[in-house]
Amino acid sequence: MATLFADPPDWVDNPGGYEFTATMTALIEVNNLQFGDAEDILAAFDENGNVRGVAIQLVDVPFGPHEGTILYEIQILQIHSCH
Repeated sequence: MATLFADPPDWVDNPGGYEFTATMTALIEVNNLQFGDAEDILAAFDENGNVRGVAIQLVDVPFGPHEGTILYEIQILQIHSCH
């Protein structure tokens, strides 16, 4: 695993520009180990690389199986419904 230090990206989403949204709470897990630091950023992108959501961190969750960890709340935006 590598560590990369850089300036935060300038990802910006436009919730008002989309017809549909979905909200989810997510975590980052690799090989059954949960990852997340205060400086991490989670985002969703479409197939063209457009930003469709930027998460906020829910730091030190106070309850449940992920107590004391970092979770991410994200709204993912969509232009039209899937058929």
